[in-house]
Amino acid sequence: MDALGILWGPGLVFVGLAVWVVRKAWKASRIERDLEEERLTRALGFDSASLRAQAPAEAVGARAAPKLESVPAKAEGSRARFRGSLAAADVSSCAPEHLEAIGALLDGRAQSTAARPEVLWARSVGAHAVWCERRPPAPSSPPGPAREVLCIAQVRDGKVLRSWSHGE
Repeated sequence: MDALGILWGPGLVFVGLAVWVVRKAWKASRIERDLEEERLTRALGFDSASLRAQAPAEAVGARAAPKLESVPAKAEGSRARFRGSLAAADVSSCAPEHLEAIGALLDGRAQSTAARPEVLWARSVGAHAVWCERRPPAPSSPPGPAREVLCIAQVRDGKVLRSWSHGE
């Protein structure tokens, strides 16, 4: 019993130090998370003031209404040509010539397959067009859920040089 009394002092000191270290590590991880978030918003060009204004609404649980950006008239015309696949797609950040290239690829693929995929969104990144397709299962395969496939095409002068996809 006497030995147990002797261990109380160092034991409490150890527990206190452990709690202190855990608190410091927790605080450091929060600071690192905030710094990474700030660095990412700066790199992507987002307005940090508007993001901070949205944060309290999202924290409460209220879902913020999506911002709708105007699509240039030329892009609207391109979108109308490929109404079947791009009608519901978010193409606000996609160049019109990239929309034309995506539509041409989808048209070429539609001739070889029975079901045309639904495009969820499309973006332009330099000389590349990136979009996400929801592809229904192939008629020859067993029935199952639709797959979401990320597609990328390198476009120059309105022509697709290379294209590839991930998630097939």
